[in-house]
Amino acid sequence: MFQPVSTVKAQSETGQAVPSEPIQNTISLRTGRSFRTPTDVTFNLDSIFRTPVGRGDNWCTTWAADNSQITSMDDGAWLNATTYHNMLYRIEGGVDEFSLNPLSSRSRVSGYPLFLYGNEDQPGWFGYGVVAIDDTIYSMVSRTPSNTFQGPFQGVKMLKSTDNGQSWYRVNKNGDTRLVTPTDDVARNSTAVDEMFFWREFGKLGKDSPWYLAYPFSWVSFVQNGKAGEASPDGYIYIYAPESSLANQLLLARVKEEEFEQRANWEYFKQWNGNTPIWTTNIQQRGNVLVYTDHGHNSEDHHEFADKKHHEKAHTHNNVNESGFEDHRNENNIGWYSWLPSVVWNQGLGVYIMVNGGTYVDDNWQWSDLSGSLGLWYSENPYGPWTNFYYTDHFIIPEPGDPTPENRTYQPKLSPKWISDDGEEMVLIWSDSMANEFGQTHTVNYRWNQMKINLVADEIEVVFPTLQLPNNQWQLISLPGDSGSSNTVRTIFGDELPMAGYGVDWNLFVLNEFGEYRSIDPDEILAPGVGYWIIQLTGNTVGLNLPEGATKAAVTPSAACSREEGCFEIPLRTSSG
Repeated sequence: MFQPVSTVKAQSETGQAVPSEPIQNTISLRTGRSFRTPTDVTFNLDSIFRTPVGRGDNWCTTWAADNSQITSMDDGAWLNATTYHNMLYRIEGGVDEFSLNPLSSRSRVSGYPLFLYGNEDQPGWFGYGVVAIDDTIYSMVSRTPSNTFQGPFQGVKMLKSTDNGQSWYRVNKNGDTRLVTPTDDVARNSTAVDEMFFWREFGKLGKDSPWYLAYPFSWVSFVQNGKAGEASPDGYIYIYAPESSLANQLLLARVKEEEFEQRANWEYFKQWNGNTPIWTTNIQQRGNVLVYTDHGHNSEDHHEFADKKHHEKAHTHNNVNESGFEDHRNENNIGWYSWLPSVVWNQGLGVYIMVNGGTYVDDNWQWSDLSGSLGLWYSENPYGPWTNFYYTDHFIIPEPGDPTPENRTYQPKLSPKWISDDGEEMVLIWSDSMANEFGQTHTVNYRWNQMKINLVADEIEVVFPTLQLPNNQWQLISLPGDSGSSNTVRTIFGDELPMAGYGVDWNLFVLNEFGEYRSIDPDEILAPGVGYWIIQLTGNTVGLNLPEGATKAAVTPSAACSREEGCFEIPLRTSSG
């Protein structure tokens, strides 16, 4: 434990100080860490694979604790004749194994509720966000206004399984649970307020249809942090969603993993302060973490979106861009069923990769016959800021003998598991409502479509401050002003110092306005520019990785604290017990 033991006079110094080794100036101690920045992408057309049996679309995917992938299929029948509005499937093995044995490599998650396709007794539920956090799998299913696919979505129901998909529970916004068996129509279909996680709340009028409200977080996508979330950098779950009234405006929420099931604990992105996100607990103050184009061409007034490299000139119909895909410009609107991102952690590159795309509509918001757009972004953080490194207005997949087929691609996704060790190879998954020769849509390639892609990346050396913290010696640190508002004791120090020992084996203090030390709560946000005193009693020197720009202040031996304005008395602390 840590106790005040004496009061001393401190000499006037610049900054604040505690007993420690003398340092003459404020410094940053740095060590090298590298990540690779994607600059381009190539598409391996020879690796294109489409499942030969089964229909369906959307394919949001997570990497579960048992090393399988769980994918959410909508409006299809992937393995048998039964058609579902939504169903979860399990994919075993690697990408090549799946391509060679697509039937034996996949199976239906048998305990999942039966969101059957179809009639007035089976309303429209469609699954998008799916994520595995440790041994728990979450699925967020969105409710349409009718019994068929139609927008805007009205709200979302949270389902969870703690036994690898054998049984499922509904979780309402207060965290209350209810068992939902596969055939329990009442529990599955109820939209009562106490059954839903979001339901017809905080809506805004639609851009082109001002007679209805569109609701935020009524369909969502989770950041995929590796296998079962084990690569999470800060213990938060991040949830992206298009602003349904203006789909090109991307929303973002976050919540601590252990508090995910209580909506009152969610925080929402409000705005950027430089590259630092500002969060709010008031969803009505939500802002846009990223804004995409809303027409069939890229614009240059969006945060981290403009991509001059792939838009140096306009292309006309039947022209093929440098990546091999048709890129014809137009002024068609990109509609509401667009811009639901797929964000995965790429361990080999050390960055997050986002894929996203827009779906074109005609004047009455019906789907047009144009293939959707496709873009790729990267960020060092799950929340951004995002940098675009590839974009095409129309993602067209050349076919043998037909270099410019009439694809209607939409909802691109990335596999969170099928990533090469060096991070350069990933697997792109997409949906396609391409029409057959008789003009019937959702026929030719309305199935799981996948292709290997190769990211071209530069090697960038990045330095991070490292503080060598000796046993039983005070050190003073200060965080930079742009280090992000999510820095806490837990997120900054928890990797190197066990949180179970906080307050006993190590501790962090701040000096208050009364000249007294106050211990910091493990989840309290640490303010930039403030001096924090840290001490550890593990018996060894501990190396701490701090945010870039963090400093260790100049200190004077035997001084408890000092400021420019002169000396004052404060209690010294030493260790005991």
